Amino acid sequence: MTETPHTGRTALYFGSFNPPHNGHIAIGRHAVESGYADRVIYVVSPQSPFKSLEELAPETDRLAMLSMAVDECGMSGFATVSDMEFSMPRPSYTFDTVKRLKEDNPKAELALMIGADNVAGFDRWHRAEELKRLLDDILVYPRRGYSDPLPSWCRPMTGAPLFDVSSTELRERLRSQGEVARLLPRSVENYIREKGLYAAHL
Repeated sequence: MTETPHTGRTALYFGSFNPPHNGHIAIGRHAVESGYADRVIYVVSPQSPFKSLEELAPETDRLAMLSMAVDECGMSGFATVSDMEFSMPRPSYTFDTVKRLKEDNPKAELALMIGADNVAGFDRWHRAEELKRLLDDILVYPRRGYSDPLPSWCRPMTGAPLFDVSSTELRERLRSQGEVARLLPRSVENYIREKGLYAAHL
């Protein structure tokens, strides 16, 4: 489904979500519960300019898993999942998506959520300075190994949870049949195993 902002401040959470995990859900919940936003839109990126296509599960599967995670975790009242980039040129650039949202909703207050690992390289993003001007806020959540002071154009999400396992590590655990029960929503884990995603033997 393609979601558009309504009234209040909307936090945009872009990602491959490959797979979506409890950390993605916890950050979105924290954004709303701590007053950084009134609602969250998770934007599933079919093809990031910074990532290889090799290990990406099909975009429709990633969209389905993320929708399941939002529902299972009781966030459907304030979080939605968007496929709007599926119909846009690839690779997906955040600037293009935010620009389209602003054009469709000129009065929308949009905040972008990024991990601390993205801050240093943000100025290399496509049309980064224009993107900053389009946004009302850039919120930074913690990532393991990144604790440098933040530049003035963004602000930290104080008290945000630190999820210590990445999607890459989760895929490795799934391949080796390692423990993932406390890292993925149950519906997502079941979907991965039923569909045989990330490893042929699952």
